[in-house]
Amino acid sequence: MRKLTAIAIAAASFLAAVPANSADYRKVDFDTVAISGPIEFGDETKFRAAVSEVKITQLTDAGVILLVDTPGGNVYAARQIAAGILSARIKGIPTTVVVRAGSVCASSCVVMFAAATTRIVEVGGTKDGKRIPSGALYVHTLAIDGNETEATMAASVELARVMKEVGTPDPVLAKLLLTGSRDGKRLDARDLKGWDNTVLVPFHGSEPR
Repeated sequence: MRKLTAIAIAAASFLAAVPANSADYRKVDFDTVAISGPIEFGDETKFRAAVSEVKITQLTDAGVILLVDTPGGNVYAARQIAAGILSARIKGIPTTVVVRAGSVCASSCVVMFAAATTRIVEVGGTKDGKRIPSGALYVHTLAIDGNETEATMAASVELARVMKEVGTPDPVLAKLLLTGSRDGKRLDARDLKGWDNTVLVPFHGSEPR
């Protein structure tokens, strides 16, 4: 737990370097890549380019650390990124995905979250007198331009099966399949605590109460 908390704390100083509201894949430390903004078609190429700069020989037990803050987006790109994460696991290179307090991992981002070796979500707290919300994850069915069809529903089921194979718990998959694409259901603490190798860590900068 201490090691995981330390990872989340170390990640805090790097998020400020990532511009908000833009699709961005950037190496921010020797072992850390920050992903911010909507996931777009072709972003798997940006991801590979950013990860290629990580110094593999210097990695700790946490492996490659991904800081995510994205509303999701193109599911094909997210699945390609997830495939890269899984491929690295097979090669013995772990990946830790971190959703910091104040950050969101929604929609297709959760596919990448599911593929990680270790998943960290930071609980919210107070900093400089302001309340920072806990890291949040949201799931829903797939859609094209906001519209659900028989094809997108079939794709949602197929995606759920893939996520099941990498250890995503049934309650999370149920929320994904039962939530319309225009809604989005937030995963609660029970969902996250029931997910193997997923840890909720304390806020790094909470003020004493």
